[in-house]
Amino acid sequence: MQFGIHVYVTTEEQLNTVIDSNEEKIKRIYLAPSLAMKTYKDIGSVAGKEVFLSTPYILRNKHVPLLNMLISGDHFDGILIRNHESFGYINSNFPNTDMKIVLDSGMYILNHEAFMFYHGSSAFKFDEFYNSYELNSKETDQLMERICQQGFDNVISSYIVYGRIPMMISANCVKNTTSGCEGTTSFTYIKDRYDKSFPVLCDCDLCTNVIYNSVPLSLHRYTGKLLEKGNIRIDLTDETATQTERVLELFTHENDKKIFPGENEYTTGHYKRGIE
Repeated sequence: MQFGIHVYVTTEEQLNTVIDSNEEKIKRIYLAPSLAMKTYKDIGSVAGKEVFLSTPYILRNKHVPLLNMLISGDHFDGILIRNHESFGYINSNFPNTDMKIVLDSGMYILNHEAFMFYHGSSAFKFDEFYNSYELNSKETDQLMERICQQGFDNVISSYIVYGRIPMMISANCVKNTTSGCEGTTSFTYIKDRYDKSFPVLCDCDLCTNVIYNSVPLSLHRYTGKLLEKGNIRIDLTDETATQTERVLELFTHENDKKIFPGENEYTTGHYKRGIE
């Protein structure tokens, strides 16, 4: 099986940059929920690429009608499920959907029992999930070995290889408690006592804040190895168009040096060391 590169986009600038790149290695684009709300009528088909809807980190009752409309309409090729309430809602209301279903890393498939639970609980079919950030390379290999032993040879275990890891998801708004609500989805930044800057997505469309790590995860040195095992995903958060271009080049072009772009530091997360 040949695996590909997926990209999660948060802003229209990032989306347009990914589309304009015409990169054939990019097989799928995930739209952040707020971005999907704004672009679903215009996104149409992107040559050679699937377009997926991502469910919100927190699913509230007031968002259900919009989610119904996005899923029912012929706008997306699939859905990235990011929490248990979205899993339960889609399972109950769209059990026979033809859309592809993918479980995100936040569903915490840490062992084959967790996979078996989701598989046994779902009325819809899904054959792909993203590995949890907490698992190291050895543990992801063992996980897939155990899943295959259960008879699921066609399941794809994919990897997030770039992006700022969410540290906190909150209904309390950083902007609202400081300068006041602006009613516009945008990024702001907070600093800790070590003067580290943490991007905060103030999502006014969903009334949610996502606080991201001060440095991005980047497994650019392991891209070739991971692409032999599953799909890989680039998560874009506050990157500009220029930064987006650099990140895409890092993961889509052959480069033995694999030099991380920009001046910022990066982390390899738990890929080597696992949970400590």
